[in-house]
Parts: sequence; C-alpha cells; structure tokens
Amino acid sequence: MIIKFITAIFFTCSIYFAQTYELKGRIIDAVTGVPLSFANIRVLETSNGTAASVTGEYSLKLTEGFYKFAASFIGYETDTIN
Repeated sequence: MIIKFITAIFFTCSIYFAQTYELKGRIIDAVTGVPLSFANIRVLETSNGTAASVTGEYSLKLTEGFYKFAASFIGYETDTIN
C-alpha cells in the first residue's frame, strides 16, 4: 500500500512539475511563400506530431528539451530541423 501511495505521489509531482510549452509556426513553400495546407509536422524520436491547417499554421505542445522535427508534404522532399 505504501509503495502504491509513493508511486502515485511521484507521478502526480512529475506531471505537476513537467511544464509544457506550445510551439507554433507556419509552413510555407520557400520559393513562392504559398502555405502548405495539411503538411505533416513530426517530432522525431517521439510519437508527437500534427498536421498544418489550411493556412499552413500548426502548433505542438512539448515539454522542455531538445527536439528534431520533420516536415513532409506531397510532392516535396521531407525536410528536418533541430
């Protein structure tokens, strides 16, 4: 019973102290500046990702850390950024 209680406190505290941040951006064609509607943005080495809106805007909620991102869109080469 004590182990379960301590485990519950640990998980509660780690969730409480794990701050999340919102990363927002807009994905566009580098040459024309046209938004890439519904492009996929993935956080590499995690299961996190999202799709851009019609206007190319996206947002991701992340905990503090260093991440690599990949953006893909039909007809374009997949691009990565740190």
